[in-house]
Amino acid sequence: MKNYIIDKNNSQKHKKAYGIKKQKKRSNSLNQISSKAIVITTIFIGTLGFIKNNPTNSEQDDITNNTTISYKVDKNLPIYNDLNIKSQNNLNTVYFREKADLFEVNCHKDIRYVEKFIKSDDYKYFEKYANMYGIDPQIMVAIAMQESALDHEACLPNGEKYNGCATGIMQIEDLGTRKVTAYNYDTNKYETEYFSNDTVLDYENNIKIGCMLFQSAIEHYNGNIYMAIQSHNYGEEVIEKIVKKTAKELNISPNELTSDYSDLRWMKYLPDVHNNPLNYVSKWNYDTYGDDKYLIKILSYCPNSIVKYKYEQEDISFDLQSASILNSRNNRK
Repeated sequence: MKNYIIDKNNSQKHKKAYGIKKQKKRSNSLNQISSKAIVITTIFIGTLGFIKNNPTNSEQDDITNNTTISYKVDKNLPIYNDLNIKSQNNLNTVYFREKADLFEVNCHKDIRYVEKFIKSDDYKYFEKYANMYGIDPQIMVAIAMQESALDHEACLPNGEKYNGCATGIMQIEDLGTRKVTAYNYDTNKYETEYFSNDTVLDYENNIKIGCMLFQSAIEHYNGNIYMAIQSHNYGEEVIEKIVKKTAKELNISPNELTSDYSDLRWMKYLPDVHNNPLNYVSKWNYDTYGDDKYLIKILSYCPNSIVKYKYEQEDISFDLQSASILNSRNNRK
């Protein structure tokens, strides 16, 4: 297997495994934002950095942006101000909206590295199992890029980048023997796989289990791919709490929230989970939890804006950038 390496020692899972506590970052006061919705136009002008042969870990989280974007902002929406977006004027503020206008895809400075991997022999298992379980392979590659820098061997026990709590290219958590059930579109049957830290040492099986887990998340969140992606980092239980909390505030059902893929109001709780984990996770021993910008990073590694996947055995064509379904299905928003 070819060697695709980016240092991941600063990953959340690595810090969790080795007890490295991060100090909480100061958040911008939302009191500075007017109670009335305002329109802010932010111009990001940057030169896209293309892939180098051996990109560093600090480069891994850089996102480039050369787009003029208009956002509608209100006092209830959070500000993300440390995404390391490259721009001529160092403008690095991203605003999340009540409805998605635009996400940036194919904008990471290491996107050429991802595209190179997709053309390699190592990609074949991503394609095989993503198609088998009805998900888009580029999403799985993007997740693997963020999780392991596409380096399976280095993330095995005794590997130079093994973090002690997750294994392989998909960084499958070591929680003892687990099982996952997913629908196999090759056999047209549901199948259940039992797996453990030992069984995911194998490169192919690691990818297979990762794809099955992602399909399970897609089904759990009514086909909401954004929630499924963030749950790979936060876990389904935490996303479930966020969904219920948001739905209660909006006086809608959790099902309504998850079914409207363009409604991103649940995302305002991501930094709260990160900075105040004990409000969401009991017996947590670290100052922070997960990565509140995980979804953004995954989308930045996706070569294409349009993804195709299945939900309840039906096809969905979805635009990651505009958060819109391109094929009509059950009148989804």
